[in-house]
Amino acid sequence: MLLTTSWFATAALGDEMTPPNPDHVEIAYGEHERQRLDLYPCPLSDTDDPTALVLYFHGGGFNHGDKAKVSLNLIKRMHDKGIGVAAVNYRFVTTDALPAAMLDGARAIQYLRHYAAAYQLDPDRFAVMGSSAGAGIALWIGLHDDLADPQAEDPIARQSSRVSCLYVKNAQVSYDPRYWRELGLTRVLERRTFHELYRYPDDAGDDPVLLALFAEASPITHLTADDPPVRLDYGYGIGLDDQTPMSALIHHPLHGEAFLKACESLGVECVLTYKDSPQQEETGYGYLIRKLAR
Repeated sequence: MLLTTSWFATAALGDEMTPPNPDHVEIAYGEHERQRLDLYPCPLSDTDDPTALVLYFHGGGFNHGDKAKVSLNLIKRMHDKGIGVAAVNYRFVTTDALPAAMLDGARAIQYLRHYAAAYQLDPDRFAVMGSSAGAGIALWIGLHDDLADPQAEDPIARQSSRVSCLYVKNAQVSYDPRYWRELGLTRVLERRTFHELYRYPDDAGDDPVLLALFAEASPITHLTADDPPVRLDYGYGIGLDDQTPMSALIHHPLHGEAFLKACESLGVECVLTYKDSPQQEETGYGYLIRKLAR
């Protein structure tokens, strides 16, 4: 039994090296209407060297939002340092259960890597960022094993999905309700069901298929010692009580603290900031620029 509700508020594209959409807007990286991206290429220097790229994934609880939400300040800051930006749409859980959104994000990376020469991009300097649901997508991509399939008939699917670094804001590191209980965020589960993310009924219980989906869609499940550096920023304080607003519970820095500890145990580079935490001299955008610089 499947549901069609939502939570919170692929075919080969050819082997040619000429991008299908030279206007850089509504570029189709897949067949679904949501599998579209906008590319903001950096004005090239006199040397015409390939540029690094930041892929941005919008928030919206996996059921709304659009790539048009990309920050103009992000684009300007990256362009000032010779870095391009891509803003990516992805399928919603209203039609496709998790981890479809994450797989779309990885596909967008593979698409742009396949056409890197045509777009004058450096395929070895890709980074991902996002906020809320988009942060979850970026984290999942950055931590997941490489999705490249060297035997695929589709040349895009042969490309690597790995990235150089990640910058995420207000990230949930797991979409397993049991994990949220362990963090003390049970009140979220009393208000909203996670089953909608997977298009399963609330009474599915311990269905092994559902539990497997919890694990597969949760970024922290895929954390290993060889993962790229991560920065997590949260706009909320670490305090937690009965008066903590729902928005803060959904995007609580306890996720970041748990993730930081997991990274430290594996030796993965990780930076965590949240409201009222010791201030970092470097901004999130500065972090991306430093990591992507030659």
